[in-house]
Amino acid sequence: MKKLLNIILIVAVTLIIVLVGMKTFSGEDTWICSDGEWIKHGNPSTPKPTTQCDKFCVSDNECETPMKFLFQSNCPFGSACINNKCRVVCPIYESACTTNTNCNCDQRGDRTLNCICHRGTCVSIEG
Repeated sequence: MKKLLNIILIVAVTLIIVLVGMKTFSGEDTWICSDGEWIKHGNPSTPKPTTQCDKFCVSDNECETPMKFLFQSNCPFGSACINNKCRVVCPIYESACTTNTNCNCDQRGDRTLNCICHRGTCVSIEG
């Protein structure tokens, strides 16, 4: 009888540890990107992300440039639909292009996430 109680106790403790672990590491309390907006899921311990949430798009006119980029004077930021995701871009006007290999965004430094040719102009993707 004592052996059976020990087994039940071990199973119960193991089950509790597994359930607590699942709750802790399940991503239940987080921010989720949905339709270009950060949606609170559960009770996140971190503040709402300040990065742009990827919004699905098919054309540039579906994308909006976040205000935090519009007030910066180091680039005439805009938004573009690149690979069906809205991205914040900084055009490199002196660089006309036909392919990505024609582009050089070195002047943007570490702000550049990627440098591509978009509609005949090199752009630095920065958000």
